[in-house]
Amino acid sequence: RRARGGGVGGRGEAKVNLRGASRIRDYLTSHYDNVEVLLTREDNTELVAGDKGADLRARVMLGVDNNADIVVSLHLNASENHKQRGSMVCISKQPNITEQSKKLADCILSRLESLGLKNNGTLKRNSGDTFDENGEPVDYYAICRHGAYNDLIAIIVESCFIDNETDAKFISTSEALDTLAEAESKGIMEFLTKYYVKKEK
Repeated sequence: RRARGGGVGGRGEAKVNLRGASRIRDYLTSHYDNVEVLLTREDNTELVAGDKGADLRARVMLGVDNNADIVVSLHLNASENHKQRGSMVCISKQPNITEQSKKLADCILSRLESLGLKNNGTLKRNSGDTFDENGEPVDYYAICRHGAYNDLIAIIVESCFIDNETDAKFISTSEALDTLAEAESKGIMEFLTKYYVKKEK
């Protein structure tokens, strides 16, 4: 199976996300047979420099072009009061991928919850200015939106709140990142082995 990890955001978040994605790749490829993981980046560079929208689309299209089964975009959350905590996964509301996206999200969230992270569930968000041919709002999040357009399961994992003292311990050391990556890896493989239904192209 092919999974994709990565992340965008501030410099600190981007560095932690890249480390996490690399650890997920290493765990999946060393613990499971016939698994291929493609990272969208190996360093702190963008696929399309200076154009965030095009860059996000390129991330999903990398998965499409490589016949990926899922796209997993890694992020870290933050809040204004620095008191919010826990994990959340953004998924598409489009009917072609929403059910499978929810199952993937729940598999990952349950593993993170087992570490002690609060399970904040899944989030679907409508775009306020972009609509489909029927006048219905499309997904706000570009990763989810482009995934749905291409019939590819694409989710955004907000692993924890980077600015919360309780959550920060999950990314504070190399060992903690390994534990987080192992949990997310197991969630991914639980979905792929138990719930994933491959669509005919």
